[in-house]
Amino acid sequence: MLDTTLTFIQSVVSAYLWLHYHHPYEVLEAPYQVEGYPAMSTIREVTPQERYEVPWDRLELRVDPFAAQHQTPQQKMAFVNAIVDRMIPLTPILAPQGVFFDAPFYTNLMAKWSDTPELSQIFAVRAPMPQQMQGEGGTPGLLGGMMGGQEQGGAGTGSEKSDAGQDEALIQKLLGGSPGGDPNASPSLVSMP
Repeated sequence: MLDTTLTFIQSVVSAYLWLHYHHPYEVLEAPYQVEGYPAMSTIREVTPQERYEVPWDRLELRVDPFAAQHQTPQQKMAFVNAIVDRMIPLTPILAPQGVFFDAPFYTNLMAKWSDTPELSQIFAVRAPMPQQMQGEGGTPGLLGGMMGGQEQGGAGTGSEKSDAGQDEALIQKLLGGSPGGDPNASPSLVSMP
């Protein structure tokens, strides 16, 4: 049954293309793109006289009926995941060519196909963290390394300041207050409990 339907679709689309090719007055629009330069493209108008310069049989048009087959969202996800799994190891080779993995687009696509819009909110797109805000080992520090070279104390380091105290000092410093100094020296803008 499916083969009969696909064969019928192929014959109808082929007849439709034949009609447009042989139409005596219709001017068709054909996209033209310079190979290797996707930004350089234009739409050309093809008149009937220009079309007739190439015989219909030489066009070798092929209508692929497999395009009419339905794919479930799960099949699409499996196909895309298989391609991504194969291409991710090649990113160091592709990066110098300007080809990068677009994680936000991939996440949005998976969210759409899985009917889970919350998935795109799990990975939020934000500006990358600057290097000076990185803690030891390349991970974000408690205060983001913004204490002007002061030692960041944490659990088990013997530091006298607590995490809340360090956070308060950072906020005061950023807002122009006096961190850990005389409260009369400058007004405190934020007080932490």
